[in-house]
Amino acid sequence: MLDYVHLQSPLLNDNFFHLIAVFYLAKHLKESAQMIMENFDGNFPQDYDDILSLKGIGSYTAGAISSISYHKAVPAVDGNVLRIIARYNEIEDNIY
Repeated sequence: MLDYVHLQSPLLNDNFFHLIAVFYLAKHLKESAQMIMENFDGNFPQDYDDILSLKGIGSYTAGAISSISYHKAVPAVDGNVLRIIARYNEIEDNIY
């Protein structure tokens, strides 16, 4: 039987998971910064595919950066919009 002391375990604490998430964000940020220095001469990439190649940047973020920062016609469609479109069109395949 679990008592109060066991429920206070760091593994069950939201702060523990928050710290893990922050660690991975920092790790990805460092790796992306290194990629930018090595592959793009220290300049943030302007091409969608190059932005997408950075660690921790997905299609939505890459699209948002491309369209907002560089005025490129690249959609920034999040997962919720993809699910609605898939349901509306009765698509049962994996949409990601």
